[in-house]
Amino acid sequence: MNRTSTRALLLACGMMLVVSVHAWASALAANQPMSREHVEAVNRTRRIIFHHDAGANTHFPLQNVGPERIHDVVQLLVSPLDAPGNQIDSVWYDWCEGNHAVWRSEILPPLAWGAYPGWWEAGHDIVDLVLNAARQRGREVFFTYRINGGDHDFGLRIPPIKLEHPEWTHDAYAGLGYDKKHIFWNFAFKEVRDYKLAVLRELAENYDFDGISVDWCSGAVCFPPGEQWLHRNQLTDFMRRVRRMMLDVEKQRGRPLLLAVRVPENIMGCQFDGIDIRAWIREQLVDIIVLGIRSSEVDFNAFRSLAMGTGIKLYPSFDYVHTSDSYDYTPIEYSRGIYANWWQQGADGGYMFNNYHLEPSLAAKLDASRSKQGWEMECQRFREIGDPQTLAFLDKVFFVQRRGYMDGIIVPKPEDWWTPRHKYTGTNMFEALPAAIPDDPRVDRLLTLRVGDDVNAARDRIEKLTLRLALLDPEAEQLPAADRYVGVAGARRHNPPPSLYMARGIEQVIEVRVNNVLLERGHVVEGWLLFPVKPEQLALGDNLIGVRMTERRPDSAAPISIEKLELRVDYR
Repeated sequence: MNRTSTRALLLACGMMLVVSVHAWASALAANQPMSREHVEAVNRTRRIIFHHDAGANTHFPLQNVGPERIHDVVQLLVSPLDAPGNQIDSVWYDWCEGNHAVWRSEILPPLAWGAYPGWWEAGHDIVDLVLNAARQRGREVFFTYRINGGDHDFGLRIPPIKLEHPEWTHDAYAGLGYDKKHIFWNFAFKEVRDYKLAVLRELAENYDFDGISVDWCSGAVCFPPGEQWLHRNQLTDFMRRVRRMMLDVEKQRGRPLLLAVRVPENIMGCQFDGIDIRAWIREQLVDIIVLGIRSSEVDFNAFRSLAMGTGIKLYPSFDYVHTSDSYDYTPIEYSRGIYANWWQQGADGGYMFNNYHLEPSLAAKLDASRSKQGWEMECQRFREIGDPQTLAFLDKVFFVQRRGYMDGIIVPKPEDWWTPRHKYTGTNMFEALPAAIPDDPRVDRLLTLRVGDDVNAARDRIEKLTLRLALLDPEAEQLPAADRYVGVAGARRHNPPPSLYMARGIEQVIEVRVNNVLLERGHVVEGWLLFPVKPEQLALGDNLIGVRMTERRPDSAAPISIEKLELRVDYR
């Protein structure tokens, strides 16, 4: 046997061992044997998991559509799966906040407004119709359940069961400035965990989904602030019961039923929210982990280390609506950069969340307006981001993420930062920007920029590499217009966005190093401070960026802050 054949044999044996360990450990966790079919289902290819917020797409734009048009509604909701050349292998339908049902339920109250009552009265189950339509298109189909979503489906009116048992709930946002209460379930109570287990069991038994995803990120504030980690064992026990229940249903129906969870994108964030993800992985309580909700930065090293040898799949998530601060509705180059970084780190696929654009001509038939431009951008993402080969040699933007969000209530604004206590998920609270440039010329502001393209190997295909900074100099706002630059529009997420200003001549005193290599002097174009970069100055993966002032400013001057730091890669 030659060396190549030996290596292939060893690799095959190793893969068989991994599958065996996965099945064995899962059986220990749930007290049931794991079937070969279940393991094969876990190992399906999922280039793109499309998280379809179907509830939001039907609540408002389709609320007046009668039952005679139900098949047009179904066609609209599965339209992304018909987009030419799309790489969507798995579609996960999200129907509402989880406290009211648009599906068959004897446990949850029905969502009794909009089009749903008319559809039910006519005998139409929209959830089942969409499930079957997606499966007819050859897709794996999951139900993704917001385990502790808000009550937005009732306009923040509190559901009857929460009013009957106020002791089982908590107001996670008390004192943050909301004029309406946001009442969430408190999972410290066994009655709450029993109730949610019953909801999941009903879903598993009533519908023929390929899997169910328990979403611990979408609004899931499961314990009173400051108590989350103290109750981690209750959540772990809950997940054990969910796992056991789903394997029971799988056995009854005779085909696999996979279990996924969505959790914060790093281990500390999980701990902050009361999730002992180490135990969940160690006990093999899940098949798939979706990482994060709207973060471009994911701690793959930690999750991959924990999951090594288990067979658990890892899929990072990016939310295209509630994005990292100021990166909403960005051009396609940003999506390419995010997913290229994830592929380079070893993701099992990409997860797309809050893609509201549906096929415009189908939407027009139902009087549900949709943006043609937004749909075309969506389709381009569907064609490109699910495979590193289709992303190769396409222009990209890699960026350092900003913390915070726009509302300043649930998640603080980055320029008016306070430490959230009620939750980690969705805050991006560990991220580096905005960051002040030290006034001391001896001190760099050090930042990490991940670059998922091997620009050294592709140097012959690269036309230009540009590092760019969006800066805010508070002192420059008071200068005459002739003495200042107007900075990058939209560097902070506000409506309308505030203006950023820089004093003219700033390019003479800002110095940038990449991996300790000094870049050429920058110049200002359209509010960006631009620096040309050579391929040999960059590394594949993490790059250390140092930004410093070469001259000390007056003691009274407010520091200049870095609002954005990006690398644009232009290919020939």
